[in-house]
Amino acid sequence: MSSGRKGFRISGKVQMVIWVLVAMLVTAGSVAYIVLEKPPALWQTRYGVPLNAPPIINPVTQQPVALNDLAQNFVRVANKHSAAGKEKQAATPISLSTGIQIGMFFLTFYIVYLAFLKDPFGE
Repeated sequence: MSSGRKGFRISGKVQMVIWVLVAMLVTAGSVAYIVLEKPPALWQTRYGVPLNAPPIINPVTQQPVALNDLAQNFVRVANKHSAAGKEKQAATPISLSTGIQIGMFFLTFYIVYLAFLKDPFGE
């Protein structure tokens, strides 16, 4: 009798190809979700104003003003004041979901590199 285990064995290259395909599917799925479903976090303008925000009444003129215009004016005035004071503005931090997508992209690229362009074990 042999003491070795019996069963299904997969070579290292096949395992690497399977891992690459899984990583590519996860990356493609997350990008498709972002593009097709538009998660609630993306329902905003670059100034953080919800896309479906109603107009705001100007108390002086009693005319409706788009909330996005108000946010743009605030940012423009804030930039003018900070430029006058020569203060540096902090960079906008990358959100967690964007960081995960960037990480998945580089992970997929590295796995494809290892699987198809370079033999990591020198075999």
